[in-house]
Amino acid sequence: MSEIGLMVHYLYGKGKFEFTGPLLAENGPETIYIDNSGDITIGRGVSIGRGVCILTHEHFHDKYIPIQTAEADVYSLEIGDDVMLGMNAMILPQVRKIGKGAVIGAGSVLTKDVGEYEIWAGNPAKYIRTRE
Repeated sequence: MSEIGLMVHYLYGKGKFEFTGPLLAENGPETIYIDNSGDITIGRGVSIGRGVCILTHEHFHDKYIPIQTAEADVYSLEIGDDVMLGMNAMILPQVRKIGKGAVIGAGSVLTKDVGEYEIWAGNPAKYIRTRE
């Protein structure tokens, strides 16, 4: 694995985005989508696969308010050191923390917090096991 320059597309962009780097990838250059409506902190040695999408806000769904004018809830996200986010994984706004050493499988849709060294995969992502 090697250090790369990421092509990051910000979907919103009002929150604080911090990472201690380096970000790693197996097949660069990578394109990831980050909605930093809320604050995002990314630790050291995080591997982010191509097509990963990180979301930190969700709109209210009141039938009396047009979707385009609906307000949104905004959340923070902390991603620990040595985390791997597999290709095309989607991190939804309900997730507040992905613990150190966690692995999120390719194509997974993560809807819950993940503990340290846990492996999650699927749609919706489910706990598989702890890294040994």
